[in-house]
Amino acid sequence: MDDVLLDDLAAEHQVLDDLVASLPAEVWARPSPSPGWTLAHQIHHLDVSEGAALLALTGHSDQVFAPTGRWPDRPVPSDPAEVLGNWRASRAAGFDVMTALHWCRVATRRMAADKSDLKAGGALAQAVLTIARAYLSDGDPDKELPGKNVPNLDMAATRDQIRVIDVDTHLTEPHDLWSSRAPADYVDRLPKVTEVDGRPHWVLDGEVLGFATASGVVRPDGSKALGTDFFGWTIDDVHPGAYDMDARVEVMDQIGIHAQILYPNLAGFGSQKFGQIEDVELKRLCVSVYNDAMAEIQESSSERLFPMGLIPWWDIEGSLAEAERIVGLGLRGIVMCSDPQLRGLPDLGEEDWRPLWEFCCDHELPVNFHIGASESSMGWFGTSPWPSQGDDQKLAIGSAMMYLTNARVLANLIFSGVLERHPTLKIVSVESGIGWIPFVLESLDYQMDQLTSEVQSQFSLRPSEYFSRQMYGCYWFEDLSPDLLINQIGPDNVLFETDFPHPTCLYPFGLEEASNALGDVDDDVARKVLQDNASQLYKIAV
Repeated sequence: MDDVLLDDLAAEHQVLDDLVASLPAEVWARPSPSPGWTLAHQIHHLDVSEGAALLALTGHSDQVFAPTGRWPDRPVPSDPAEVLGNWRASRAAGFDVMTALHWCRVATRRMAADKSDLKAGGALAQAVLTIARAYLSDGDPDKELPGKNVPNLDMAATRDQIRVIDVDTHLTEPHDLWSSRAPADYVDRLPKVTEVDGRPHWVLDGEVLGFATASGVVRPDGSKALGTDFFGWTIDDVHPGAYDMDARVEVMDQIGIHAQILYPNLAGFGSQKFGQIEDVELKRLCVSVYNDAMAEIQESSSERLFPMGLIPWWDIEGSLAEAERIVGLGLRGIVMCSDPQLRGLPDLGEEDWRPLWEFCCDHELPVNFHIGASESSMGWFGTSPWPSQGDDQKLAIGSAMMYLTNARVLANLIFSGVLERHPTLKIVSVESGIGWIPFVLESLDYQMDQLTSEVQSQFSLRPSEYFSRQMYGCYWFEDLSPDLLINQIGPDNVLFETDFPHPTCLYPFGLEEASNALGDVDDDVARKVLQDNASQLYKIAV
């Protein structure tokens, strides 16, 4: 290792070195963003070799230790050439010390192909900032730290400055959600869990709906299952935050989330499963009892949790009546099935739905289209992978392809004239990502230009302009899209989500992911995406 490089490293780390050297033991013992961990645990977990190399460079490798019983030790490379090479390249590119740390990775090249290694590097930089600010806040909280190119969105700063709203999470329905609230005549008919062949199953009116799954991948100890490891889990195998909303709020506090929007599991993401029930009153009660339970959750959480209300979309008049009840319950939006025509109803572009859209406009009630919100879009999940794919591959392909199904929903809403006729109606595309949105909007703009002047005259705006006025997209795992495309999509039209506790969820480092993805946007844009847009849309106090 040449002396010039060593001198450069020593000089550039001097500020950070002085800071870390001054950290008393109690600072290292403070809670980290991850449940049950200290700040020292955090540094170690992100990457044992990376954490050790970083602290070795600052002369404090003795501060690193393993969280007992949680994560296996990994060897620390004896040759620091890779981290120093990455450091040199980052500095040569003009990055400051903290931004360079963001890009330093000391794991071997075989890990570099794994995107999670890069993400760990970003999370490491954020954890260092968290430690620094946690310490400095006891002294001079206004002291400027090195790293002007690293966004001020670490956990400590976020809690103080941005009240993050997570617009897509899910509830693993407690087994007594319906039976404990059912009218006496329906206690045994509404959904409940019973043992079938020694395993818990959801049963509706004597018919088995299916295995009562955990509907989550986060274990009780806070670790996350990967691939299909969660297949076969029951509610006893998943973190209590999936089904116990007191525990959910505790998780939110630990990871720095102010509020969450909740969506169902059992009903289907557009309550399409309830539409399959033959008994009219029974399926109406499935919806109304659920909504009653959701209102209880919202109130008992002191308005930290905001479930979206279900409507009986198979009955247009009944949908309007339940929407009125939803407003009375204080819920902040509705879950919509994207394809009621599959059950013999008018499609959403037809005039029959005008009363519901007008009501939503009058009461500023957002209409949420979650991916997989109909039988056809859920079918896309199952039919996208080739039959020869393994279960893990099918899960990955089906999940990724289903994100794109909402492009069809947005296109139909625009070209049907729904947004033209109802200019204040707000539409949210949930759990679909945002990277595809500019391409689809450009495609729709182009296709509108190919229409006859007679058809074009029916629209006062271009498709991209309708989106800008009335639609929202949600991102979570995307690294490039928020940085590169947010201005094309519109900073007022993007929301942040984690999808907790589903297989694709950002956990436990959701806010580090958000920070990294928003690295090149202005602070006011980051605030809109993480807080203000959702606050205004769902009327959530911040």
